Amino acid sequence: MVSHNLQKIIKPHPKKVLFVISIIQYFIEAKNLFLYFKEKGYDVTLLLGWTGDKLDESIIFCKKNKIRFHTLPSEFSYKHNEKNKKISKISSRDRILFFFLRLPLVERFLTIYANIMYISRLKKYFKSYFEKNHFNCVLSGPFSSIGKFDNVIASYCKNLKIPFLCFPVFNDICESFNIESRSHLLKVGMLSKILYVNYDIVNILLSFLFPDWVRKKDKKRFFMHDPILLLTSKFHRILEKNIWAKPSKLFDFVFVESLSLKNHLIEIDKWSSEKVIVSGKPSAEEIFKMSKKIKYKKKIYSHLNLKYNENFILYNVEPAWEHNYIDKKDHWKHFEEICEILNKTKKKIVLSLHPMCDLKNYKYVIKKFNFRISTKFRIFDLLPHCLFVVSHFCTTNLLANKLGKKTLVVDLTNVSTNEGFSTEGFKRSKNSMIVKSYPVLQSAVNHEILKKKNVISRNPFLESSKIIFNKFQKIHSENA
Repeated sequence: MVSHNLQKIIKPHPKKVLFVISIIQYFIEAKNLFLYFKEKGYDVTLLLGWTGDKLDESIIFCKKNKIRFHTLPSEFSYKHNEKNKKISKISSRDRILFFFLRLPLVERFLTIYANIMYISRLKKYFKSYFEKNHFNCVLSGPFSSIGKFDNVIASYCKNLKIPFLCFPVFNDICESFNIESRSHLLKVGMLSKILYVNYDIVNILLSFLFPDWVRKKDKKRFFMHDPILLLTSKFHRILEKNIWAKPSKLFDFVFVESLSLKNHLIEIDKWSSEKVIVSGKPSAEEIFKMSKKIKYKKKIYSHLNLKYNENFILYNVEPAWEHNYIDKKDHWKHFEEICEILNKTKKKIVLSLHPMCDLKNYKYVIKKFNFRISTKFRIFDLLPHCLFVVSHFCTTNLLANKLGKKTLVVDLTNVSTNEGFSTEGFKRSKNSMIVKSYPVLQSAVNHEILKKKNVISRNPFLESSKIIFNKFQKIHSENA
């Protein structure tokens, strides 16, 4: 574990707070929190832990709002769409050596050494960082990494008795979700087979020595992460007891969007009730506020080339091909089927594309069907103004449900038949309807059109940031 000698060195600044922002989604979700803490007089620092994907925009935001930020060295950051580096000409001798090192077992054992050295550098880096910055509290998103900076920071907080809080980001939390997700992604080839217990003798041996690292679903046994990485994390004493828990059990308190999420954490992951606080969604504060601003609303309609307040159906396109869980031919057949159904309505249709979807592949619908594609505004900006949503299993549906928008969830890959937390959330809402065939979708779309009226529910969590801040202050005063 982290050296307790640091406890003698570090004296937390009474009003200094660190936000660990591992990925861009954490930044988007917690933006209002940064500003709220700063408005309340706290010295806020953002640790930006990724490269690419709007990092520059995030830095501009920090500078504009006079918020301290620290970008991690590339070696320790999460990479986004890293381009392949050009490989120079390799000599015959190096080719032979490279081939030998690529032999499965040799490569795996060399990975042990590489990971040990990597985590050593991580720990040294953050030991120095925490010595220079005397934080009295650390807030982070619900990471599920192993052997990364999130894990090192969590260990430091635990051992130095720095309050470690989890702010809400996604609804994909709970051990049951992690198990279901790993099982599904392994099946469709989106994760390496190295996670399967029967991958090689190394995995079999480690599963025998550490049975708690393994879970089973559909007669398949698998690890959450590469067991070599789990082993090296254990060597460095930064591996927590239950690696399948999400959020990490190293958090002192966890903030969640809804009571149902709190109940799941209590019932499934065995969290104590007082450790899980229902706060709502900080990013939703801005969505609701902006949806009521006429000037901003007019910009949205102008961008979509629609009359102000004109009704439109929002189509949240499923990135099935882009995520490699369906082949190209079936993806475009499915996409066309839905477009044809929506086109028959004679209503204005707006497409919201996932960041992985290439606009040039989809823009043909503008001419073919006279559809709109939002290139400037995110789905969060569009949801308050749409009539209803045609979607897939996507976490944005839950926000649509809170807004009171009917969401027709098209179940292309039969996900809804899986028993597990990730689908229960969609089934539970009165504003969600799971659709498993095109005729049923056609019927549901026709039914929603008859309602005509575009309504938006009252936001129950306009003070999410305040709820989190007040709890933070209470913790801070108790620890003073």
